[in-house]
Amino acid sequence: MTATTAARLRAARLAQTDPDRQRDALAAELRGVAELRWPGADGLQATAPEAATARVELLLDEDAGVRLDTAAARSGVTRYAVLLSLYGRLLADLTGVRDFAVGVPVAQRADSALEDAVGCHIEMACLRLRGPVLGGGPAAVAEAGRILHRAFAAQDVPFHDLVRHLNPPRTGRPPLFQTLLVLQDNAPAELRLDGLTSTLLRPPYLDLPLDVHTEFWPEPDGRLRLAVSHRTAAVPHTLAREILKRLADLVHTLPQPEGESR
Repeated sequence: MTATTAARLRAARLAQTDPDRQRDALAAELRGVAELRWPGADGLQATAPEAATARVELLLDEDAGVRLDTAAARSGVTRYAVLLSLYGRLLADLTGVRDFAVGVPVAQRADSALEDAVGCHIEMACLRLRGPVLGGGPAAVAEAGRILHRAFAAQDVPFHDLVRHLNPPRTGRPPLFQTLLVLQDNAPAELRLDGLTSTLLRPPYLDLPLDVHTEFWPEPDGRLRLAVSHRTAAVPHTLAREILKRLADLVHTLPQPEGESR
């Protein structure tokens, strides 16, 4: 497909959308969503710099991607839907909150003028997690797929317009969701130099717009690296480590394909 054809198809899709209807549907889905309250966070703001961040990370087992893809195929969803169900279950167990939202970045290059533009052209989709998606197992994965489908169907609504429309209580915390779940799909960075071995160093974020930023990064050998970044004024480092370990454990204990053993 040429860039011109892709741009024409995107323009046709946008011409058929109804932003007001999409916004109203999103508002109905997200109205009244609760804030996540992190265990052990009381008193952190008095001891940690507001903009300080920290990160913990872990290289997942070699078969983690296969386990994720097997679970996704069984429910007819994407790898991200499986991760969303696991992350939602983990956050519900850690915080005791059974109705909350998670953010996910989506690409926004609908205009042909943006085809070759260099920049960060993304929007945030808000995913409300409650009910069956927090229960674990294939039913939770299938429900995660349905939640993603509804959210992406209305991804053309700017997040700031949605917040303005909902007008949630102003608490000083990020509105609607306090954590981001990202499955990075960009090619692993490699620097090939004759006679030398290079290693990618990914520095910590200088600041974060949310309390917790959870990412899965692809490695050159096909494995996945799990990284949990957090604002130290909002989330204890011990909790970030617990999120890292327990989420990795949930991935590692997904069923393997039939006929394979670990």
